[in-house]
Amino acid sequence: MRRWLSVIKFAGEAAISAAVLAIVLRAEWGYVAAHGDFFGWLIILPPALLVSFLIFAAPFVAVMFYGFATARFGLALGPILSIAMTYGFHARSVAQEDEFVAQKRAIIAKLVPEKAEPLHADHTLLAVDDFNNGRLCDQACINVLATSAYTLALKSTDRRDSTWAVYEQAEGPTCLAKDNAKLALQFLLRGFPGKCATQKTIVNLGDGLLLRIVWSRNPNGQITPGMPQGFTGTMYETFERIDGQDRLLARRIEGSLESKVYRFPFWKQLPSIAVGTPIDRMSFLTNAVGTDVGPLRAPVNPFPYDEVLTGIEKYFDLKDTLDADTFHSARWSWLQIAVNAARPQTQLLKDHILRLFATRDPMRIELGLKAITDINLDERDFADEVMIELMFVPMNAEVTSLLEKQLERQFAPPRKSPTAEVREQAKARLNDPNLQSWQSRILNRIDQLP
Repeated sequence: MRRWLSVIKFAGEAAISAAVLAIVLRAEWGYVAAHGDFFGWLIILPPALLVSFLIFAAPFVAVMFYGFATARFGLALGPILSIAMTYGFHARSVAQEDEFVAQKRAIIAKLVPEKAEPLHADHTLLAVDDFNNGRLCDQACINVLATSAYTLALKSTDRRDSTWAVYEQAEGPTCLAKDNAKLALQFLLRGFPGKCATQKTIVNLGDGLLLRIVWSRNPNGQITPGMPQGFTGTMYETFERIDGQDRLLARRIEGSLESKVYRFPFWKQLPSIAVGTPIDRMSFLTNAVGTDVGPLRAPVNPFPYDEVLTGIEKYFDLKDTLDADTFHSARWSWLQIAVNAARPQTQLLKDHILRLFATRDPMRIELGLKAITDINLDERDFADEVMIELMFVPMNAEVTSLLEKQLERQFAPPRKSPTAEVREQAKARLNDPNLQSWQSRILNRIDQLP
């Protein structure tokens, strides 16, 4: 009888120990899974990983040690049984979910048909419905409009707005119009002088090729009819629209399925999903236009610096008709091109700076003074004579201060000696009784240079 009591006690203690520790292990497993990113970093930090392991293993070690120390071997057996049971149940859950996920993946694969070619080859409209990029005409949009005969339609970023922004290529005086100027400056920045685009808003598209990109972050929703629940990701679709009817040409589904089983750290996460021929905004545009991705991402090469700078300068005469933001964009654009032209086209930039100085317009003088700083200091003597004359042109305090600072740098030792003409010009100006202190200081410096 005593023997059977010992067996019952051993089994009872083992069962209780295993059950309690299985609950503890389940809680620990859930905590680790919920903070997977943090514990993933610990894997590459062995000391921290060891400390974390000891903390989580402490209950099991403590129970086993207590069981052996008190000769209660049922308690000592409990941790081993708890790990075995937890592993077994978890492995079964993972296997069941993997089978269920495989069925969902097969359903998703059937949602991607064979790629088809357009029925018509003469489409002139390319439409992009991409919530992420929106309806603003970016670099790729500008390059397509400038180098092809296509019209581009872009969907609003607001899903409550079903309208399209339609961009059509334009040239000549149209580009100087107030409504087109800001986008025309973007064409110039990318090396397309004389070209721009007009913009209008429409509700319904005509015939053309359409790219639609749909994003889903809700595993309980459906990104397309027939999509199994639990999917999050992106679907790319291309259509051909003829007489208001859309014909699916290709579909690409990328994303993942939701896992309801804790898989970190001993089980691999569910593999990602990528079904169908790769499609994205750039490939859609390049396939339609018949070019590589590179030309749609980069400015024109070789870049027409002279034509672009001249093109931007035309907008300086429209200060009274352009809004302040567009006029600011014109000034900013000119300076950006000047920075890029400073090395490959130094002489060209010098010519444009002198042209700006010759206008005696404070705004243009300010741009020229900012641009001259992009030219090496020992090459700035080309503007010596005209900049001395600018010292006596009525300008606002900001431009005058900028001119003063630039002259201070330009005529500071150890620069090479100025020409005889520059010296004579400075000496002649020193006789002016109305000289301001800063003017007198700079003119004296020029006169005293060796």
